[in-house]
Amino acid sequence: MFEKLDEIKAQDAEFVKVLVSMFMEQGPELYQDVRKACSTSESEKVVAASHSLKGVCMNLGFNELADICKDIEEQSRNGELNSACALLNDLDVKYQEVFNGLASYQ
Repeated sequence: MFEKLDEIKAQDAEFVKVLVSMFMEQGPELYQDVRKACSTSESEKVVAASHSLKGVCMNLGFNELADICKDIEEQSRNGELNSACALLNDLDVKYQEVFNGLASYQ
């Protein structure tokens, strides 16, 4: 799950700390934006929030989390908001797994 970070760390350990710090700061807000948009049934906001979180995750190599965000984004965009928001449990589990695993990179 952290292969990309490990590759970067081998080249520049301090840069990984910066990347992880940025994710630890921005990730919770992006994650909450997806949850909040689902709770208010605002499909456009679900699309935007899941797209933003997906991008951050892809940049850091959190592919499984990015894939869940992609599914939420696409389903919301296709008018399947209930199906998209049903994926929040998967998002919760994977997000916590990533967030908790990053502690060793700080």
